[in-house]
Amino acid sequence: MKNSRISHLRAFLVELMSVVLFFSVALALMSRVFAAAHNLRQKASDLTEAVAKVQTLAEYAKASYSKEDYKQSLIALGGIEVGENIHFYYDEKWQLQSWKEESCYVVEVLTQIESLKSGECIRINIATKNKEESIYNLQVKKYYTGIVRGDKT
Repeated sequence: MKNSRISHLRAFLVELMSVVLFFSVALALMSRVFAAAHNLRQKASDLTEAVAKVQTLAEYAKASYSKEDYKQSLIALGGIEVGENIHFYYDEKWQLQSWKEESCYVVEVLTQIESLKSGECIRINIATKNKEESIYNLQVKKYYTGIVRGDKT
């Protein structure tokens, strides 16, 4: 009788341990799935915000009448001059920051000018990056007529 109790108890403990092991493995797998889903959602959110910020800056290029006008527009939006380029720094919620050290994201606006006979062609590369990787890049060209002559037509 005692042996049969021990064998029933032993079978119950083995079954209980099997169930605990099964649910532990299921919990580990589900945790990984949810972590991957969170990372994917964060990347999608970052891409959406980056495209919106870059598109806005590209629209300012379309509306400007010279490189200097474009540069002044970007500075008025909160851009910071870094050499010949303009940088925008954002925190983790994509709010504009004035300090590079506090930023999670940076939007870099790089401009190059090609002088032509009838004006100038400005090539603008707008790149959005986080601390680890590039999120989104856009290249824009804008032709300014008459800049060589000095008029703003």
